[in-house]
Order: sequence, then structure tokens, then C-alpha cells
Amino acid sequence: MSTSYVFKRLIHYRPLFIVLLIGIILAATFFAGIDIGADNSAKQAINQQLNGVYADVTIMPSYNYMNPISQIQLSSQNVTSAIEDI
Repeated sequence: MSTSYVFKRLIHYRPLFIVLLIGIILAATFFAGIDIGADNSAKQAINQQLNGVYADVTIMPSYNYMNPISQIQLSSQNVTSAIEDI
């Protein structure tokens, strides 16, 4: 009974139905466009931040309380030899 009423209303008020359908389609399109635009702007922001990163890992010499000078030299020698091996 209710479906026949719905179809009667759709047939009788066809221009209103077409306008409502176009409105729903436009609203869905705009919301999808907003999501895509937000995704693109977030991607650009992340890429801009990552362009300033020169390395994934930084190596800093550790500080040995018992013998600070030899530990720093040993650490820098290890880094130098590791870079030369590459």
C-alpha cells in the first residue's frame, strides 16, 4: 500500500523528484570532492615536511662517564669506517 503511494507521488510530482535527485547527486559529489581535496592537501603538507629530512637515522657519539674522550673518538672512528665501507 505504501509503495503504490510513493510511486503515485513520484509520477505526479516528477519535476520535484528530478530536482531532489539532482540535489542529492550534487551534494554527494561535493562531499566526495572535499574528501579528495583534503587528502591532496594533507599529502602536500607531509611531502613538504619530509623534504627537510635529510636522513632517517642520525648517529651521535655516546658519552662515557669513565672515559669521555676515547669513547667519542671511538664512536667517530666507527662512523667514519662505516661510511667508507659504503
